[in-house]
Amino acid sequence: MNEIQITELSQMLYTARKSVAEMESLTKTFGEFPLSDAYHIQAHGIGLRQADGEKVIGYKMGLTSKAKMEQMGLHTPIFGVLTNVMEVTNQSTFSLKNKIHPKAEPEIYFRTNKVLNGLATPAEAFAAVSEVGVALEILDSRFAGFKYFTLPDVVADNSSSAFFVLGESVKMPTALNLKDLQIEIHENDKMVFSATGAAILGDPILSLCELIKLLGEQEKTLPAGSIVLAGAATQAIELKAGQQISATLAEVGQVRFTVAE
Repeated sequence: MNEIQITELSQMLYTARKSVAEMESLTKTFGEFPLSDAYHIQAHGIGLRQADGEKVIGYKMGLTSKAKMEQMGLHTPIFGVLTNVMEVTNQSTFSLKNKIHPKAEPEIYFRTNKVLNGLATPAEAFAAVSEVGVALEILDSRFAGFKYFTLPDVVADNSSSAFFVLGESVKMPTALNLKDLQIEIHENDKMVFSATGAAILGDPILSLCELIKLLGEQEKTLPAGSIVLAGAATQAIELKAGQQISATLAEVGQVRFTVAE
């Protein structure tokens, strides 16, 4: 795929996002393309958003379930980009206005205090973490029905990342055994799904290592002060007006928002 085609496809996704319009998947319309091109489309789309004044503040990881990766014949997760305008305040109201088909899933998040690049061991990555917290990621795809698209489609569409809510956190979390911590997502205070941190690549810190590796393959680094969503620990909940959605992470805390029209 040449630069003109990458620019064209990223502009289509950008326009669909701005106009809150569904569109057919890129591969259905233009044919299959490699994951490397998908990341170029994603990056160009983020560049368009930066031109609008958005600031990149971190990344989200996707497909961090080993079972899901094996099912799809993948060897590594994928990532998307987080910007400042995507952040929703904890314990606030999330409006469905100008959303297409949003869903929420529970996450563990990291905040870093050192630049990370290339390959990092779990110990090196954890040493660069200043804060661990619980979060909710709100997914929303531009593609019709939020289904029947390929992995390159997902990556091109910023890995379906639309918004995120950061909840309670702990500082300097050296005593936490993240893979054993229970994480739950609730709808109207009723637990819907639960898992442990091990659902995220066996250990959430490994997701941070994978992000550093993936960025390195694109000759990028993870800046100090970055927010990293480590990946969904459970299935997602479709959002509807009137819901209260919350997630809890044992030994850490809670995150919550209310859904409105």
